[in-house]
Amino acid sequence: NNISFYPFGVNISNPWEYVFDGDGHTIKGLNIAPPNVSQNENYIGLFSIVNARIKNLVVEGSLQSQHLCVAAGGLIGNYKGSELYNIVNKIQVTGASDTFMCGGICGIMTSYGGVIQNCVNMGTITNNCSLPAINTCVGGIIGYMTGDSYIDHNVNMGQIGCAYGDTVYIGGIVGS
Repeated sequence: NNISFYPFGVNISNPWEYVFDGDGHTIKGLNIAPPNVSQNENYIGLFSIVNARIKNLVVEGSLQSQHLCVAAGGLIGNYKGSELYNIVNKIQVTGASDTFMCGGICGIMTSYGGVIQNCVNMGTITNNCSLPAINTCVGGIIGYMTGDSYIDHNVNMGQIGCAYGDTVYIGGIVGS
């Protein structure tokens, strides 16, 4: 409880690719704040980079991205595909001054054919990006989305905000 946690799947060339069924359980007291972020660790969440099926899970706690973090999400930093079902995020996500994308479920979704369905964000999502000429994206479910994916029956109940940024995209479900 309230112990610092290091994310699963931190290498972009070798994402976490398994099935995780939370069976309706809650992971409480997460404090996600990796200390030494390197080039391969710039996506932060309970899972850093995944191409996996994750379902039936509630996560609670806090996430504070560090220097050089590209994207931060309550569950996943970089969602590369497969399926997310029945996820509830109660993690407070706070992006650092050089974090570009923040989301309740995932910071960035770079999948083609991925699915996010029946997910809820109840956490506060705040991005503090202060870099000039940077597009900052903040979303209740997804901060930034590319590709051809399916998102359906998702709900944001959390507060979303951005402190700085030249160009800011904010959305209840998807920032941009």
